[in-house]
Formats: sequence, C-alpha cells, structure tokens
Amino acid sequence: MKKFIRYGLVAVLGYSILFIGTFLLVEVFRFSEGLSYFLVITFDYVVVYFLNLRFVFESDFSKKNLVKYAVYLIISWAANNSFFIIMTDILNIYYLISILINIALFGLIKFFVQKELIFKKYE
Repeated sequence: MKKFIRYGLVAVLGYSILFIGTFLLVEVFRFSEGLSYFLVITFDYVVVYFLNLRFVFESDFSKKNLVKYAVYLIISWAANNSFFIIMTDILNIYYLISILINIALFGLIKFFVQKELIFKKYE
C-alpha cells in the first residue's frame, strides 16, 4: 500500500506537469496542442522515471531497468499520443479534457506495469 500511495503522489506531480505544461505551451507560447503534449509528456516520463526509481519502488539504477523502461516508454508514449490525437483532432474533444481522459485510461495500468515489470525486485 505504501508504494501505491507514493506512486499516487508521483502521479499527481507528473500529471500536474503534464496538464500545466501543456496548457502553458498552448495558451501562453502558442504551440500546437499536439506538439505541446508531445514535448511535455516526453519530459514528464523522464522525471517520473527517476522519481519512481528512487522514491516509489526504491530500486537501484540498472541498465536492465532502463531498457525495460525505455520499451515501456515507447509503447506508453505512442499510446498516449495516439489517443490524444484521436480525441483532439478526430473527435474534437478539448485538449485539456483529452489529457484528463488519458490520465483516467492509463493511470492504473502504468502503476501495475511499472511495479510488476520494470522495478520489481527479484529476491
């Protein structure tokens, strides 16, 4: 349960970065919604990796974990961006609502994938 609470705290931080960062790039700097989401989610995944590594799962850095996270990142990044583009460009859902939908769709899945496949300690 401790890991899930810590993961929740990191997730709130990560989703805040995603939400606020995308909003700022779109509304203040006038980047496109798709480019903003792409840039912010890429940055977000790097920050969240290191927080999950040390704070949530209390794991040591290893090349094996990094490779597993990179594969997870590519799949997760592609799914997140694909759903975002479908929602904003095809379904015409407001971009901030699309981010919230993505958070709801992928949030718990990400926790279990990271817990069981990426940062799991084998004794």
